[in-house]
Amino acid sequence: MAEPSSLLRLFGKELKRAREAAGLTQEQLGQKVAYSRGQIGMVENGQRHMKSATVQQVDDLLNAHGWLHRIWLEAGEERSVLRVADLRSAEAAATLIRSYQPALVPGLLQTERYMRGLFSAGVLAGTDQDEIERAVKLRLDRQGVLAAQVPPRYTVVLYESVIRGVVHEEATMLDQLAHLLTMSRHRRVNLQIIPFTSAKYAPAAPLTIIDASGTTIVHLESTLSRSVTTSDPSTVEEAREKFDLLRSHAAPSDQSALMIETRMKELRP
Repeated sequence: MAEPSSLLRLFGKELKRAREAAGLTQEQLGQKVAYSRGQIGMVENGQRHMKSATVQQVDDLLNAHGWLHRIWLEAGEERSVLRVADLRSAEAAATLIRSYQPALVPGLLQTERYMRGLFSAGVLAGTDQDEIERAVKLRLDRQGVLAAQVPPRYTVVLYESVIRGVVHEEATMLDQLAHLLTMSRHRRVNLQIIPFTSAKYAPAAPLTIIDASGTTIVHLESTLSRSVTTSDPSTVEEAREKFDLLRSHAAPSDQSALMIETRMKELRP
């Protein structure tokens, strides 16, 4: 994971100074703001973020006269964006991964054949084969998290267009659907599909939420192929609510498996 930013370390240092000046232990401060002693310690070490409302509450409790809140605001940009490398590290250390995809199979569940078709026709179109092979290898390496001795719990929600579309060719898609069906029976994987018939629903942008090592990371993709990886508390909370809403529109896992089987029958020659 990324090292704590300088501003987050400063915020933690000033929080500790203000807490001690107020004569409070970490546990006592935590009790006042619904944090554990360990969580307050992580904030003071620059390893954990606080929500805006909690920062304001702490600022008032410790008579910091807005100083703590100003530091927190200045740390906003550093708090918002993490490197893609952190996303991969988070996957490797994850205890829970939640993913929503409206159009494509998520990377952790793609077959090698599907990857090549996707890369050849998508963002790597026109590049040499070596570049495509490197991209395939990186993605296959990422999939190792699901083969670990204790893999993370993986909850996947797909819009029906994922299984209806065809990447590369029908044979490739049939192979991919068979793999999805197999993975849906994995002891740590829960796969659900939002059917086209689901009322009150409009497809949303791809979303991944990763819980790892006491930190939650959100990966957001846009229609402009830009992505943001963040651990900002307000974004994390919003992402969780969005994912729960998306999942509420999805068919149960057994019905979703039947949808995949039906689509496979349609694709078979």
